[in-house]
Amino acid sequence: MSEIILDANEKTPAQNITNNTEKAVIGIALVGTLFKLQHWPGASILLVVGLSTLAMLYFPLGFYFLTNKSEKTVAAASGLFLSFVPLGIMFKVQHWPGASAMLTAAMITVPLVYLALFFMRKKAQPNSLPFYNSMLLRTTFLILILFILAMVRMH
Repeated sequence: MSEIILDANEKTPAQNITNNTEKAVIGIALVGTLFKLQHWPGASILLVVGLSTLAMLYFPLGFYFLTNKSEKTVAAASGLFLSFVPLGIMFKVQHWPGASAMLTAAMITVPLVYLALFFMRKKAQPNSLPFYNSMLLRTTFLILILFILAMVRMH
């Protein structure tokens, strides 16, 4: 079976589609957050669409970047745990019951995912480094948002 080896900066069409979709969905969630802060109509719909789509996107996200079976397990686990973050944010901002449990689960699992990715990156093959770098960047950003949101008391 032949494998396509890509340059570190070269992306497959699936990676480009995934990255563009992720950026668009994050944009929708940010606009929904702005609407929510201003108490404008449509905020809830934008937040639910943006954050739930982002949660559904994170689980399969890693599979586009990997070819090795052992790394697919890491991608599935990290995608599953990273999908807790947008759901926790959505529950917290919408004042839905269970928000504390969702944020607590994310605050426990996401740093563990970060540590696992960080240590696995050191042993990774050169063609897997772009995956680990992008996942570490996403995880860092999500951890930061999680802890800021956990500190904010919403009424």
